[in-house]
Amino acid sequence: NGTTWTELADLSTARNTLAGAGTGAASALAAMGYSTAASALTEEFTAPSVFSQITKGQLFFNSTTNAFKETVSNIPPTTWSSGGNLNTARWNASGSTRGSQTSSIIFGGNQPVGPNAITAKTEKYDGSSWTEVNDLNTGRGVMGGGGTATAAICVGGYTGTARVGNTETWNGTSWTEVNDLNQARSGLESFGIQTSALATGGNVPPSTVYSIAETWDGTSWTEVSDLNEGRYQMASVGSSNTEGFVTGGESSLGTPAIRAYTEKWNGSSWTEVNDLNTARYSWSGGAGEVTSGLVFGGYTGTAASANTELFNGTSWTELNDLAEAVYDNAQMGSAFAALKVGGNDGSGVTTTEEWTAPLVNKTITST
Repeated sequence: NGTTWTELADLSTARNTLAGAGTGAASALAAMGYSTAASALTEEFTAPSVFSQITKGQLFFNSTTNAFKETVSNIPPTTWSSGGNLNTARWNASGSTRGSQTSSIIFGGNQPVGPNAITAKTEKYDGSSWTEVNDLNTGRGVMGGGGTATAAICVGGYTGTARVGNTETWNGTSWTEVNDLNQARSGLESFGIQTSALATGGNVPPSTVYSIAETWDGTSWTEVSDLNEGRYQMASVGSSNTEGFVTGGESSLGTPAIRAYTEKWNGSSWTEVNDLNTARYSWSGGAGEVTSGLVFGGYTGTAASANTELFNGTSWTELNDLAEAVYDNAQMGSAFAALKVGGNDGSGVTTTEEWTAPLVNKTITST
């Protein structure tokens, strides 16, 4: 396989001084040779059904053992580019974190009309422009979100008068109220899809900060193991209620209160891993997977940030900054194709920024 030898089926007649031919390990030819006398035998080798090999450049995959080793290079230092503007400027909105650059939604948030006016508006992105679609049943901001543009979830948040536990699901056309969180709160973070999500952290001002985590099975919420430290307005990435991470946020413990902590969820407990390079809070969502997650923007406690950082499952690497420093922004997509939507730069913004890292720059090595 380029490194080591593996014994396979024997020749039917042992002999030496053969001639050989063939194009690869799956198809070969052995002809003639010498055993106790000269031989005229020709034998053909064809890989049996229990042995298969797929060759893609330097990648070799054995389907019998379903095993190969690979390492993936860091995403290249791609730059951000401008996308289509929202119809309604807003911050503290959430979105379909599992969406894509060509199919995502954003919902709720605060808009710069009146004293932090709350909106229920939902907008859908097609890769170039945003279109208003049906509103949330309950307008709110600083809530959790997840799912896709055709199957999203919105949970918790602040209505302008109260912290709520309301959960709504989106079917691509309209929102439906379903079972509430066990603990109403705002500033919580969530990840996953419409049928398998997790919501954690959050706060009820002026002094209550939560470490509570709850999982969603498509029907109801169940309390599970708490975060190691209660925080709110974190960023998060995850594909389901069994795998994800949260990072950053603001805590009620210690000084400074702005955190760089990252905690990974394995379906039953949280584990602290390496910190962000830049401590910050005031995000909604994140882009990617638990082994290739992207977060960007946020608030450092003194200023809006443009920093973009990539998590590889263990540690963080700084990449190219957003074009505009912003916080309270919605994040969605993958680490290779992400969206920054809306946010706060002192007032609500309508801008969308797109991050596109070509997959051709992905390097795989194997043994």
